[in-house]
Amino acid sequence: MSVLVLGGYGATGRETAHSLRELGADVVAAGRDEAKLAELCGTTLRLDLNDVEAVRRAAAEAEVVVNCAGWEDPELVSAVTDAGAAFVEISATSRYLADLGRRTYARPVVTDVGIAPGLTNLLALDVHDGSPLDIVVQLGVGEAHGYAGRKWTYNLLGHDYPDTTGAGRTVRAYTGSRKVRLTPELGVRRAYRVDFPEQHVLTAELGVPVTSRFCLDSAASGALFSLLTRIPGSRSLVTFADRFLPASLPGSDAWSITVESRRGARIQVTGNGQSRATAAVTAQVARRLTRTETPAGLHRIHHLFTLADFPFTTHREGAVSRR
Repeated sequence: MSVLVLGGYGATGRETAHSLRELGADVVAAGRDEAKLAELCGTTLRLDLNDVEAVRRAAAEAEVVVNCAGWEDPELVSAVTDAGAAFVEISATSRYLADLGRRTYARPVVTDVGIAPGLTNLLALDVHDGSPLDIVVQLGVGEAHGYAGRKWTYNLLGHDYPDTTGAGRTVRAYTGSRKVRLTPELGVRRAYRVDFPEQHVLTAELGVPVTSRFCLDSAASGALFSLLTRIPGSRSLVTFADRFLPASLPGSDAWSITVESRRGARIQVTGNGQSRATAAVTAQVARRLTRTETPAGLHRIHHLFTLADFPFTTHREGAVSRR
């Protein structure tokens, strides 16, 4: 299989290219920074995503294009699919993914790929028992997260989004905390409501409220975000300050996803290295697109895959009714 990885020198892009090569793919890592491309092994391509025609020409040489660049433009997706390649999107921005879902494409487009959204969708469906679901994503501050991921986190400061627990209401990101039992190492942490896209999709598809929450292994960091989200202008301030901060902070690279139903069912996946986990999921999705006939149009990950398709260890508690 031939795969073009956009943003191939970023934290997730590097890992994705590596995972794809391990599966036997011919990978081209693309980006516009020549110096960063020169640091990579394997085939590279200087590519400015503002140049739609250049994107179209590059996509015509690939079976699948994976977007790890954090570039959220529906016209990019259309250019790739019009050129004959399938498209895999790892973005976690709700509005952008909703916009993609309102369009038509000449080739398959798979969204909600990664751990959140991605594994979150699959875990929620696995544990669904007809009652409301709560999804908690925990990440480690000790991992060197890429800029696109950090920017997504900052952009939620002061962000109000539709509340899946009540029609017509909104909720502010990093508020509405709930104490959640995480891994034995982390114990109980406060997890805050955030605008992960799977909650909106699954609430509509399952017919029950699904909420998404977020926390870090550093309780102090979570409390800081909860404070900053109430302060006007904090988003710009934190984004500016990011350039002076180290790529990682004291802590671990451990991550976990926990899904609980109101009736008491619980499922959890844990791991180390969020970028590696995202890459592992993304590579499997790309391989499936080259090996099976997938209809043109947009597919969310849970429309094509189940949890059993991915090599992660799961821990279950309570009664689970699978549908």
